[in-house]
Formats: sequence, C-alpha cells, structure tokens
Amino acid sequence: MVSQISRFYLAGLLLIGCPALAADIADPAAHNHGPESFSPNKGQLKQLLKTRRCRSCDLQNADLAGADLKGADLRDANLRGANLTGANLEGARLQGASLITAHARQVNLDRADLTGAYLHAADLSEARLNQAQLEKADLFGTKLRRAEAGGARFGGANLESAVLNEAKLAGADLSAAKLRAVDLSGADLSAANLSGAFLLETRLAAANLKGANLQKAVLVVAELSGADLTGAKLQGADLHAAAADGTNFSNSDLTGADLSAADLSGATLTGAVLKQANLKRTNLQGLDLGGLALGGANLRGADLSGADLGKADLRGADLRGAFLDKAKLDGTNLKDSRR
Repeated sequence: MVSQISRFYLAGLLLIGCPALAADIADPAAHNHGPESFSPNKGQLKQLLKTRRCRSCDLQNADLAGADLKGADLRDANLRGANLTGANLEGARLQGASLITAHARQVNLDRADLTGAYLHAADLSEARLNQAQLEKADLFGTKLRRAEAGGARFGGANLESAVLNEAKLAGADLSAAKLRAVDLSGADLSAANLSGAFLLETRLAAANLKGANLQKAVLVVAELSGADLTGAKLQGADLHAAAADGTNFSNSDLTGADLSAADLSGATLTGAVLKQANLKRTNLQGLDLGGLALGGANLRGADLSGADLGKADLRGADLRGAFLDKAKLDGTNLKDSRR
C-alpha cells in the first residue's frame, strides 16, 4: 500500500512526465518479468543450421561445437558466449558480429570476414584465421595462443592484453593496431606489417620479426629479448627503454629510431643502419658496432665501454658523456662529432 508521502512523490513523477517509473513504484510486482533469458533463439538457431543464413540473429550461448557453417552469413549476429569449438566457419561473414567470451578453440575462420566484430575475451586458441579480415575488430583480452593467422588483416584492430604467444602471423597486416601489453612471445611475425602499431609493454621475446615493417611503431618498454629482427624496417620507431638483450638487429634499418635507455646488451647489429638514431643512455657495452652507419646519432651518456666502433661512421654524432672505456675506435670516422 502506498503511503501518504509516496502519493505526493508519485504525483510529482507524473507531473514531470515519468508515468512508467511511477507505475513501477506503485506496483512493482506488475512489472516483474522474471530473470533475463540468455538462451539462443531456437527458431533462429534452426534457421542457421538449415540455411547458413542468420543475419542479426540472437545465438547467445548457442552450442555450435563442430558445426559446419562454411560461408555462413552471420553479420551483426549475437554469438556472445557461444560454443564454436572446432566449428568450420571458413569464409563466413561475421562483420559486426559479437563473439564476446565465445569458446572457439580450434575454430576454422580462414578467409572469414570479421571486420568490426567484437571478440572481447573470447578463446580462439589454436584457431585458423589465415587470410581473415579483422580490421577494426575488438580483440581486447582475446586468447589466440598458437593461432594460425598468416596474411590476416588486423589493421586498426584493438588487441590490447590479448594472448598471442607462439601464434603464426607471417605476412599479417597489423598496421596501426593497438597491441598494448600483448603477449607475442615466440610468435612468427616475419614480413608482417606493424607500421604505426602501438606495442607499449608488449612481450616479443624470441619472436620472429624477420623483414617485418615496424616503421613508426611504438615499442616503449617492450620486451624483445632474443627476438629476430633481421632485415626489419624500424625507421622512426620508438623503442625507449626496451629490453633488447640478445636481440638480432642484423641488416635492420633503425634510421631515426628512438632507442634511448634501451638495453641492447648482447644484441647483434651487423649491417644495421642507425643514422640519426637516439641512443641516449643506451646500453651498448661490448657490442660489435664496427663499420656501422651512426652518422648524426645521439649517443649522449651511452655505455660504449668495450664496444668495437672500428671503421664506424660517427660523423656529426653526439658522444658527450658517453662511456668509451676500452672501446675500439680504429679507423672510426668522428668528423664533426661532439665529445
């Protein structure tokens, strides 16, 4: 029963145009529809299995494990929490679909179109995504451990905190992708396009980045220990404070790259180009830098103790405050350098 005070309150709600809220307060039982349903629409599920066409369907928590949905049209479908383990979705159309928290281990999504799809916290471990389209998709926290995504397109996608260790991403397009705090340790990213990608605090230990394009990529505080960046393009990349001990930079182009305060102990830089690079306070102790192009590089406060700089080109380089104890400078070109 509504009290005298409640009557005045309800009258006020009616006056300001909130009749539905007033009705709920007056008789809440009349508007109790019970618990929200999280089951798939059975009719739409049957439609999908029969026709492979179910655009904008509600398939939340549907059990589609092992289902053959090759080429299915699931654009804008709700597959949140669905079980897609081992399902065949090769060439499927999933633009704008929601696969949030979906269970999709070993799913086949080769050549599928997931442009703008939502895969937040989904489990796609060991999935097949070769040549798949995932531009601007949301893969925040998604598990893609040991997934095969050769040639897949992730341009502009959000992969923050995703798990991609040992994933096969050779030739994949990850340009301008958000890869903050992602685990890519042991992943194959050879010849991948990571230009302009955001890889802050990303783990790339022992990753294969041979011939990868990392121009203007942000790799601040990234872990690159033991990674192979042979022939990689790193012009203008930001590797400030990166852990690159034991990393192979052979024949890579680091022109204008920021390696300030990075740890390059034990790294291989044979044939690398470091013109105009920022190596301020960088650990280069004991490295073989012989014959390298370091013209105009900023080496202020860098640790070059015991390093071999024989025949290196350091014209116009800034060596003020650099530690050169026991460094080899035989035939080094120091013209116009500052010390």
